[in-house]
Amino acid sequence: MVELKYVKRRKIRKRAGIIALVSSMGLTTLGIVAFLGRNVGTFTVALSSQEVELSLSREYPLKERTTFLYIDYVPTFEQYTYDNLMGTSLGDAVLDNDAYDYDMDGAANYDGSTNQMTSLNFFKYTFYVTNVGVVNAGYRIKFNLMDDTVSTDGTNRFLSDTLRVMIYENDAESDEHEKKIYAKAPEGGRKDLDGSTVAKEYVSTAADDVSKRKPWYGFAEDFEDYKDGSGGTFATLTVDNLVVDRSIRYTMVAWLEGEDLSDLSSHAPEGATIKLGVQVNAYENKL
Repeated sequence: MVELKYVKRRKIRKRAGIIALVSSMGLTTLGIVAFLGRNVGTFTVALSSQEVELSLSREYPLKERTTFLYIDYVPTFEQYTYDNLMGTSLGDAVLDNDAYDYDMDGAANYDGSTNQMTSLNFFKYTFYVTNVGVVNAGYRIKFNLMDDTVSTDGTNRFLSDTLRVMIYENDAESDEHEKKIYAKAPEGGRKDLDGSTVAKEYVSTAADDVSKRKPWYGFAEDFEDYKDGSGGTFATLTVDNLVVDRSIRYTMVAWLEGEDLSDLSSHAPEGATIKLGVQVNAYENKL
């Protein structure tokens, strides 16, 4: 485990309006609709068709079929690093856990006089997809990036330039924390350890000079489908056969990587915002 580092040398802080939006587009007969929004809370609505029925929940085991989840407020973001996320007080087992909320411990910054949350170092959200029907079901879950607006400071930059999204997908009863990290592919690529150019973004530790690198975290997965200004899908996961009463645990962690090369070379983009979303489409599995 990497020792926690606070990256105090980075004086420029990036404040970003990041809102998570989860919606079904009606592509199948069953969808799950949820919304995480600034000041309006988070809602989930489970829809079913015939015998196929899924439910979302924030806890496991499922105590009741959840149709409403609520978050009071999603504030702006500060810069953070993968080093911090994997630090001694965090790490995979803590992050991928419904007991750890997005505004706890080192995840948020507070006004000392009012103890009000003023900004987030990262956003994390753990939820479960459970088959509460009577037949096995399959589903596709898409993690989307929408409304990616450009900065207003004349630099024509996007927060997605430094955005990292880490997605955990594991059986609800598993102690494993399998994950993948996603980022927008950089123009011109990045240098691998052997000096070759790779069309992928670094997870963190952005020095192209190998001799100057600290821990090497490798490359992130490319966003699946993305276009500046209009967003797209950064990951699609498929579960082919979710048996009755089984639950899958998902955790989405999003942050603005302070060690990204594009951020090291210029000041943070001002006025840029993004929305993150999750879309779940389910179908009856005949297996």
